[in-house]
Amino acid sequence: MRPSAVAIGLDDETLVYLATHQAVLRRLYERSAPLLAAFGGSIRIRADRVVPPAGPGETSLWEVAVGEKTTRADRFIVSLFERSDGKLAYLYDLVFRQDPARRSFVLGSWLPEPARSERFHLLCRVPRWPIAAGQCHRSRRLHRQ
Repeated sequence: MRPSAVAIGLDDETLVYLATHQAVLRRLYERSAPLLAAFGGSIRIRADRVVPPAGPGETSLWEVAVGEKTTRADRFIVSLFERSDGKLAYLYDLVFRQDPARRSFVLGSWLPEPARSERFHLLCRVPRWPIAAGQCHRSRRLHRQ
């Protein structure tokens, strides 16, 4: 495994996918490298399918937001990182890093349809994005015990 891949936090199955789909990796590198470095660790690919941070019946929320099916992993990943100047990739990563209860809250799991989808759509459309392109990074807090 390359040090850069370890720094991003990609797991082995996702690395294998990217290694066999060089065009996807090249496009992400050329157009979205800072976003990939900051938020790429949340991407999980299994059997050529993106596994989004979602519970049962919630994958469609991400598919609508990204504009691609998770079964088209190449298109899904590119769209995730290229849409909305990184806001969607940030949200995806944020949801990925939550425990199940918080993830459920963010995704509106308790709401019936179409309220859940409408709420998530609004969340994905946050109008202001304070980070200029190329300035994405993840701060890491050090905790002393």
